[in-house]
Order: sequence, then C-alpha cells, then structure tokens
Amino acid sequence: CGIMGGLGQALFLRAADLKLNVARIPMYRLQETTGIQPKSDANERAQAISKAYTEHADFFYPISPVNPRLALVRELTRERLGIQDLRKPMQLRLYAALREVRYVLPSEAEPLINLIEQSAKKLFENRSLGKQIEEAVQKLEELLPKDEGQRILGVIKHYASPKFIIGAKEDEEDLERAIIRQLEYLPIWEVLHRSGASALPALKGLGPALGGSIVSETADIRRFPSSRDYRSYARFGLIDGKFPRRQAGVEFSVNMYFNRAVWLWSTDQVARYDHPWKTLYLWQKAV
Repeated sequence: CGIMGGLGQALFLRAADLKLNVARIPMYRLQETTGIQPKSDANERAQAISKAYTEHADFFYPISPVNPRLALVRELTRERLGIQDLRKPMQLRLYAALREVRYVLPSEAEPLINLIEQSAKKLFENRSLGKQIEEAVQKLEELLPKDEGQRILGVIKHYASPKFIIGAKEDEEDLERAIIRQLEYLPIWEVLHRSGASALPALKGLGPALGGSIVSETADIRRFPSSRDYRSYARFGLIDGKFPRRQAGVEFSVNMYFNRAVWLWSTDQVARYDHPWKTLYLWQKAV
C-alpha cells in the first residue's frame, strides 16, 4: 500500500508487474481518515496507511493492467496538446507584434499589416496563403525604420513563419488521426460520439485531443470509489473550499493532464456550440 502521487509511482508499477497486490490512497483521503500531517515522517505515514487500509480499504485505488490502446492514446494526446501549447502562443505573439508595428510604420503599410493578419487567421483553411504572408513581410521590411522597427520585424518574421505554423498544425492532425484509430475500438468512444449510442445529448467539442485525453487519463472509471474521488483526480474536488495546489514535499495525487482536458472543454469548447450542454453551462454560471 502507498500514497498516490510522488516518486513512488514507478516502484508501485514495478511491484504490480511482479503480480503483487498494490493499492494506493490519495493524500487528502489519508488525512481525513487518520489526521496525519502532510510532511510527517516515513514511520508515521506507514502506520497511517496501514490503519487506513484496515478501516477503509475501499478508499484505496488498485493498480490493474492498462489497456495497451489506452496507454498509447494517453501518450499521443499528451504530445498533441503539447504541440498545440507551442503553436497557439506563437500565433498570439504574431498578432501582438502586428498591433505594435502599426505605430512605427507609415500609413501605406496598413494594407500589408491587414493582409498578414487576415491571412494568418485563414492559414489553416487555405495553406497556400503561406506564400502570400512571406511576400507581405518582405515588403514590410522595406518600410520599417532600422532601429525599433527591425526588432518588431524580427518577431513577425519568426512568429509569422507559415512553414512553422503549418508544420505544427500538420503534426497535430497526424496525431489526431492516430488517436482516432485507437479510440474507435473502445466502447466509451462509441457511446460519446455515435448517434443513438447514448441517451444523453451529443458532446460537441470533445474530439480526439480533449476527448481522447479524458478517456485515456481516466482509464477504467470503476477504479474510483465515488464521483468525489473522480473529481479530485481532475483537481476539481475542493479542500476547505479551495482547489488543491502542489506543495513542496507533499504528494500530489492529481492528474494535471486530465485537469487540463476537462478545463479546456468546459471553459473553451462547450460554449461554442448550440447544444444542451451549453445551456447547462450557462445556467451553472448564472447560479
């Protein structure tokens, strides 16, 4: 038995590979059950874990074999969202640089700036616009002053690079196709996305990146003793009215990849589509 999170997880996984019975408990559950302090010593923790398992074995999560498809999807979705994390700030910095450069350029440069900005926004729909952006940036360079303007141009030339942006997007699309090939065999994916497979309304905005992340990071939902434990695993369980935060020297039994996927869907995607989940989302915000 042990605590979820921290450096001990590799040891627990190895023990499970050796066919040992391994069970882990979240730190907050151990504290509630035994009153142990987060930074207690090893002997105190061992005694608390033993006591908790004797009295509340149902609070522990067993380690069971992971479906190989889910394990692969987990790695693919993490890589997919990681590439997106690089691409999106790059595009935002481009738009910020374009706003700044307007103040150091003559008025005749305005059409060029607008052309770059609009083309960058439509680049994924029409990737031939990449050449148009490069030509506009080259013309812009001729109008820029040598000092401040050149610094801003350096940002624009780097972050407006269509090859980089398109390359990142193509990597994301390749990963999404690979994720779908693995997910389509899983019953939960069919329930979430096939018409008539579920009595619940269709979930929109929960594609291979976010949906695949939620499914793979959850793995077997039956391992969670309660809905509260499931929420806590995604860092949405409140402790003293606050979301838990990582503390030095304290095991953090939260899956931040899971947290990120749920947060992105619920705050960014769900309100973009006209479906019952948007109505529920707006109602929750209102109350």
